[in-house]
Amino acid sequence: MELVMVHAVVAWMVLLFLAPVQGNQRPIVGILSQPCTGLQIRGCNETGSYIASSYVKFVEMAGARVIPIIYNAPREAVMFRMRHVHMLLFPGGAITLQPGTLFFETSKYLFEHVIDLNKRGVWFPIHGTCLGFELLHILVAKSVDVLQSFNSSNCRSNLIFTKTALQSRLFQNFTGAMFEAASHKKIAVEHHVYGVSPQAYSLYPSLHQFFTILSTSEDLQGKTYISSVEGIDFPISGTQFHPEKPVFEWKSGQEISHDPQAILLAQMIANALITESKKNDRLVPEDSKLHSLLIYNHVPVYIS
Repeated sequence: MELVMVHAVVAWMVLLFLAPVQGNQRPIVGILSQPCTGLQIRGCNETGSYIASSYVKFVEMAGARVIPIIYNAPREAVMFRMRHVHMLLFPGGAITLQPGTLFFETSKYLFEHVIDLNKRGVWFPIHGTCLGFELLHILVAKSVDVLQSFNSSNCRSNLIFTKTALQSRLFQNFTGAMFEAASHKKIAVEHHVYGVSPQAYSLYPSLHQFFTILSTSEDLQGKTYISSVEGIDFPISGTQFHPEKPVFEWKSGQEISHDPQAILLAQMIANALITESKKNDRLVPEDSKLHSLLIYNHVPVYIS
């Protein structure tokens, strides 16, 4: 009897996670490259920019392909690549977000372009991780002063969920057990010295109008910052923590949890993001032009 029950539960779980999803089944995610700094210079190519491979693998593990969006390419080249993707990812990093820099201005242009697409009825998600999370807040608040200093440059945290998180798109795959684990175990990986305080949403009304807060966390001094958000009217989300690191980054000395629940957290978030990208039914021809843009044309470089 026990064996039959176990099989029944397993079968139910398989049906739950493998249920057919309507929409685009060949999603492509554009990941914005960044200027090479520090160790990344060793892996820099002719573009003078890089994308950490963990973000590529994070997207791929949920069933999508990647096209790099080269931040310093001519505008027409950037937009040509954007016409071949169904979602945009602003990754983490350690560069300045000062308005006027080429990286910031490219990011701003892409953000405004995606907002315009959504207003015209095209479902086009954006997700920002860590630096990308901060970038989204600067763009919506229209001020770099929305950021504050936090002591979370190399630590783990738990997620203090708001009530809206339970019905959110970002955490749509979370089970009760996953909410419980993420709430009480420090499995979220934090690598940031800046962040956004909940009080910023009172100081900058545009944030409150644009985003709903899904979770907060505390830095090493007990100072509260926002750790995840999603758009109210647009499919735009952000995590201050790094869901990609537990699965794909192994550098010694870094506080990265490889706990099975941290791995599951990463997979569930990746699945949710790619589920949203599949709602974009833009037709991208499977031809030589597309194949020439894919990340597979670039050779990964090991830097540490």
